[in-house]
Amino acid sequence: MTILDLAGKVRGARTIGLSDMAPVSVLEALRTLKTALIAEAGIDPARIIGAGAGVSGFLVPGEPSRFNPPTQLAGWASLDVAAALGAALTLPMLSENDGTAATVAEGLVGVGRTCRNFGYCHLTNGFGGGLTVDGRVVQGRLGNAGDFGGVLWLLGGLYPSLDTLHASVRAAGGPDEGVEAMVRRVCLDTPGVAQWVREAAKSIGQLAFLLGHMVASEKVVIGGRLPAPIAAALARETILPATPMRNDMPFPLPAVVPTEVPGDAVGIGAAMLPLRKAFFLEQG
Repeated sequence: MTILDLAGKVRGARTIGLSDMAPVSVLEALRTLKTALIAEAGIDPARIIGAGAGVSGFLVPGEPSRFNPPTQLAGWASLDVAAALGAALTLPMLSENDGTAATVAEGLVGVGRTCRNFGYCHLTNGFGGGLTVDGRVVQGRLGNAGDFGGVLWLLGGLYPSLDTLHASVRAAGGPDEGVEAMVRRVCLDTPGVAQWVREAAKSIGQLAFLLGHMVASEKVVIGGRLPAPIAAALARETILPATPMRNDMPFPLPAVVPTEVPGDAVGIGAAMLPLRKAFFLEQG
């Protein structure tokens, strides 16, 4: 959970782990966390104008909108997530795919400060992302634009995620621990990381090539929960396929860069959703 002010400054943030991700457990934890964070930040609760959520999973057709989440969050598939969270937090509520929420943050406090056209790669246990075109997040009819995981599934390369990084580290003799424990201690020198970076760079290069040709992205951002040094190494390692020269000039393709968001991009982007709706987007 993140509390954000109108200037984009994080006023309070905390991440907690839950062994039970069932809605009743998560909602109770969020109610407790909201009270604690507001108190710690010293903010009048009446000044909180709303809340946003970044949810893993793609949006499915219908009203109200629902998410089709990973297996670990199967209990949320039948819920109107915004309504359930809004009732628990007693706040007006907005919800987006987590990759879209992270892309919102990248656009307002990250790469988007100097670049109006970029693709955002959201590396978590899975792989997704988002698109920003002419300074606006593009979501499409159902809100699923930027579901890059499906693109890489079709291309058949390595799926660049924390789960595949974890598998590479384990295969190289890493300790028997979960993904979250690995993320806290893994570094560039950890056995298995360099091999994963080389393979992931091929997949990112293919995706960046497609984004350059299809939506004219200027940059492709490596974000999500990948540790910063590994994200930077992945960006450096990525080489895009070469297009045939025409009149001795190549086709302009995007640069691959690490995220510039200082902190949890999903949390910051989700907190921005009500601010964006109230102050930053054209209405009507």
